[in-house]
Amino acid sequence: MPYLDHGHINPMINLYKILALNSNNILITFVVTEEWLGFIGSDPKPKNICFASIPNVIPSALF
Repeated sequence: MPYLDHGHINPMINLYKILALNSNNILITFVVTEEWLGFIGSDPKPKNICFASIPNVIPSALF
């Protein structure tokens, strides 16, 4: 699993939001750590994007 940080997550979320808004026929699931789900889970998103989490298995992004 690559080390995920703001530089990786935010552009991917923006790309998938564009894809989801242009097509109702796809369902996009982001699998992130529990820590990241706390950061982005409440952000507004299209209804065909959902989030799933795995346990925090990498060091925290917060220093």
